Amino acid sequence: MLAVPGVPRALDELMLACQLGGVPRPADRTLYAGIARLPGGRTLTVRPGGQPQVRAYWQLTMEPEIRLRRPEEYAEALREMLDRATRSALRTRHPVAAMLSGGLDSTGVACLAARELAARGQRLVTVSNVLPEDFQGGEWNREESTFIRSALAMCPNMDPHWSHGLTVPVVEFDDAYYLTHDEPDGDTKSFRTAELVRLAEAQGARLLLGGIGGDMAASFRGTGWLEVLARQGRWLELARQVRLQARARGEPAGGIFRREVLRSFSPRWLRRWNDQLRHGGRVDEGVHPIHPDFAARLRLDELRHPMAADDDLHLDFRRRQLPLINSGQLGGGGGWTTRHAPQMESPQPLMDRRIWEWCHRVPVGEFIRDGMPRGLYRRALRDVLPESILRRTSKGWFAPDYQQRLAACAPAIETFLAQHPAGDPVWAYVHRPKVEETLRLITGPGSGDSWDNRYQIILCQGLRLAHFVAWLGRTR
Repeated sequence: MLAVPGVPRALDELMLACQLGGVPRPADRTLYAGIARLPGGRTLTVRPGGQPQVRAYWQLTMEPEIRLRRPEEYAEALREMLDRATRSALRTRHPVAAMLSGGLDSTGVACLAARELAARGQRLVTVSNVLPEDFQGGEWNREESTFIRSALAMCPNMDPHWSHGLTVPVVEFDDAYYLTHDEPDGDTKSFRTAELVRLAEAQGARLLLGGIGGDMAASFRGTGWLEVLARQGRWLELARQVRLQARARGEPAGGIFRREVLRSFSPRWLRRWNDQLRHGGRVDEGVHPIHPDFAARLRLDELRHPMAADDDLHLDFRRRQLPLINSGQLGGGGGWTTRHAPQMESPQPLMDRRIWEWCHRVPVGEFIRDGMPRGLYRRALRDVLPESILRRTSKGWFAPDYQQRLAACAPAIETFLAQHPAGDPVWAYVHRPKVEETLRLITGPGSGDSWDNRYQIILCQGLRLAHFVAWLGRTR
């Protein structure tokens, strides 16, 4: 669109501030001034001589609640929808690949696909991220290969392929990226995904299944059920559920009660005060790479205030996400499919519209029956998933060696900093001292394999946006 006469090649500063400052961005805006995005769930109609019209054709709702006679019927209904969504995603003449992480969502999709392909006499290529064999960090407890191998043992028609996340840099400053992409990649772990895409492509696959969106619908944790029981005055059932959840999660019952019951009845000022005590200062202090002067000029705190006012309004994650979903945010151009569409079709069965509509109307208690988080999904796939995965309540990290991978990019980061010294226009938006301090922390002596979420937000997201600003300025 930038090649069309009259379309400005200019930066939308509000959108940049939202991305740098961690504020949800308007669904219809892009980083380019004057270029709008069509939000998800909308149609655009353009008629000769008329104004463009945007219409919402779909909205997610949580009412009326679905009530079935027996708990088993919920699992049976979900299983039927999972089977149908997975089967419809397998329409290709090429080999089919699936991500296999060892977690509930991607493993469930992969095992369902393997079953369907086995009935056709076909095989399934699986691609998995694992730590390098010589990795010496302290994150082996989050390594997923044991769970991955249990799925491979259960599905003999899976052909496994392994990735170590070493091929694609975490951060790179390549202008050629914008020949095929509109905006910087917002996924700070996309280097892993890109390597999996290449791995699947090397096996001849043109379709790569994933488990994105599961924990927002089909495998929802059931958080909020304890609050419902408390508000209904069902004290005996509340006490029973707290005990069951504590046993299933391996956590103290008191901590669960404070976090999911007492917190929901506390005034917002008390919740924020408690968070400040626990985290030291402001909860989000130091996390985002936005320059303070830029944030003040765009009045970012005023944009953040309505979001903070709704903080913890509903413990039921589904209800808290409903405005985001219905605003069309999930249909934006930063999605996984859009980023990798040039190389690979990437259907996500757990994002199936029918599954989402149904799961958002299921009573919250069905997702955590007998105290097991994500219990409805587990019951639906009880004959598909290995027992070790069915019973696990831990969640491994997508990139346990992230700090090492990020530290390996230090030479490229230092080159970018040298090419854009203090005073360069990009640093009016991105806070250079914060970038320099974070780089020092991950490369300095004694940094080891300790981790802080700020590292990936400041260095990965912040520098990607800094490179975008520099690229846009050079190409005007």
